[in-house]
Amino acid sequence: MTKQLKKLLNKRKIKLPQGVTEFTAWANDILDTYDMPNNDSTHFALATAVLHAKNGEGYFSKEYFANILIKGAANQVAHHVMLECKTRQEARAEEEKRAAEAKTVEDTTSTQDESSTDVSSKLQ
Repeated sequence: MTKQLKKLLNKRKIKLPQGVTEFTAWANDILDTYDMPNNDSTHFALATAVLHAKNGEGYFSKEYFANILIKGAANQVAHHVMLECKTRQEARAEEEKRAAEAKTVEDTTSTQDESSTDVSSKLQ
């Protein structure tokens, strides 16, 4: 069966898996159909999604769970990008702070040098 046909069929609600073997087959089908990695992490995410599904409902589409995984992966990437941006901003701020401190020290040093020069010229 082609993936496009499987995706179309995955729009219909079906009963949630009731056993470990059934869960594994259900998860494998979702992961294969939507070209997602088939590993412990994605199985864990699907199991978590089942636990968080609305109480009192036992029928969901496989597409619903695929969308949860897709959104979760997008969230992870977005969080990573945000952290990288924040790290770069903090590095720039630290660099600007160090540059400002160095300029202050340089200004203070040159002011002291000028004062020393004025004092020594007055002494002569």
